[in-house]
Amino acid sequence: MRLEHAIFHGPLAVDLDMSEAKTPDSYGIWPRGDTLPKKLRTWKVQTKNYPTIDVGLVSDPYGFEDSPDSEWISSGLNSKGPESMAIGRQGNLFLWGFFAQPSDMTESARRVFVNSIAYMKQFDGAKPIVTTKSGSMGRDWALARACITRSTERQAFYRENLEMLHQVRAKDSNGGPSDELVFEVDDDLKTLVVGNRSPQFVPKLIERLEKDPSDELSARLAKRYLAVAPSIEPSKLRTWYEENKPFLFFSDRAGYVWLVDERSKKAKAAQR
Repeated sequence: MRLEHAIFHGPLAVDLDMSEAKTPDSYGIWPRGDTLPKKLRTWKVQTKNYPTIDVGLVSDPYGFEDSPDSEWISSGLNSKGPESMAIGRQGNLFLWGFFAQPSDMTESARRVFVNSIAYMKQFDGAKPIVTTKSGSMGRDWALARACITRSTERQAFYRENLEMLHQVRAKDSNGGPSDELVFEVDDDLKTLVVGNRSPQFVPKLIERLEKDPSDELSARLAKRYLAVAPSIEPSKLRTWYEENKPFLFFSDRAGYVWLVDERSKKAKAAQR
């Protein structure tokens, strides 16, 4: 839980009734699950449990926060992993994954629920910036799958290469591209010596192009990750980067690309 989040602090005062619960055994096979203590501090949200009421819903956390309008706020004890999201926001959409109706919630949960509604007022009409490109998954899924299958070798490989991953089309039986996306290490990134989502990716790419505008590796990387840029001509790319630097973000879920947060950019311009 991110206890510092606004929904736990107002407008209604909240006294979170925290206690300890046994860490689910299944958490251990997920990334970072082996670092968890035997017991977790938990917040009691509802007064009834399954099967008296339904189990509720958690969402995929991997790559969720690579968009600036998305917030992972809390997990909840579940069967899918310690980082699965039970409370979170994307744009003007809010996930409250617990099933209990207000009459079956604890007093603190009712207050947080009301606070969540009040918190979301500021995002009225703010549609999500990123919509998931068909099949695209956050790169932590590569590591998660290796953990689930208990493949030590694959876990080590993905931990070492996590920042160099992207997704590409798998080959079909005829050797052509299929509809399935698979994780692959981008060797061009290893040559550049920087990960695709690193804040240093764009400036290092620009520096390389400024030294050699005809550099093929830079052109491939720009096409792969910087399609949003209007040009890869060095001076134009530099100007574009300096103009958009505060608003650039990289999204796995959008297809492993750099994007510009146009909403924040317009809001900043309106303040001048």
